[in-house]
Amino acid sequence: MGPETQAFLRNCWYVAAWDHELIDGQLLARTLLDKPVVLYRGDSGRVVALDNRCCHRGARRSNGRLIDAERQALQPAAA
Repeated sequence: MGPETQAFLRNCWYVAAWDHELIDGQLLARTLLDKPVVLYRGDSGRVVALDNRCCHRGARRSNGRLIDAERQALQPAAA
């Protein structure tokens, strides 16, 4: 797949999860276009998608727990 095709595919909307899969306070791990992401529903009901790797530890965010949904604070699982 050439660079033009990759850019096109990344600039489209994709279904990441159904509404009933996003349960308050729970993290949902998915892989979209070979990219690991973690999804969750914030306190306001807004859906959030983040890279599923902690930039500090390199740990999977989906193995941790949600601390503050509005500030996107996730605590990685203990190593």
